[in-house]
Amino acid sequence: MRQIRKNNTNIIKRKFLYVCEYILFIFLGKYQIPAGTQYAILIYDLHRLGEQFVEPLKFRPERFQMEPTWHPYAYLPFSAGPRNCMGQKFAMMELKLTLSALLRRYRLLPVTKPEDIIFRFDYVLRVKDPIYVKLELRSEDKLNR
Repeated sequence: MRQIRKNNTNIIKRKFLYVCEYILFIFLGKYQIPAGTQYAILIYDLHRLGEQFVEPLKFRPERFQMEPTWHPYAYLPFSAGPRNCMGQKFAMMELKLTLSALLRRYRLLPVTKPEDIIFRFDYVLRVKDPIYVKLELRSEDKLNR
């Protein structure tokens, strides 16, 4: 379940953009960046970089079973560093509990096709239309175990 969750937060990230400001004067390679310069980290694009993730748009949860081959800051589902999301652990625990309760009783079957999903870029990433799934009750013999 951990790999599936990580794969999905890699493909569809709710907050797709971080806007930051340099506090100190720094050098990035041969470029001088003055203090007060604002910059944006486009998480939506960062999680889709082919040089960081093999087949980034494919559902491949097994990529999270082994040590990462990508840069440590290429996967930012909850930001990173000292100002990362303080609700990260709660959100992941809530997701695990909800999904495990749901998947014990039902099979999730896709209705909306991935190619039909249209994203809206707002403060957080949203979809234009609802994403539908079909819930199929699991057989009784499996439920009674």
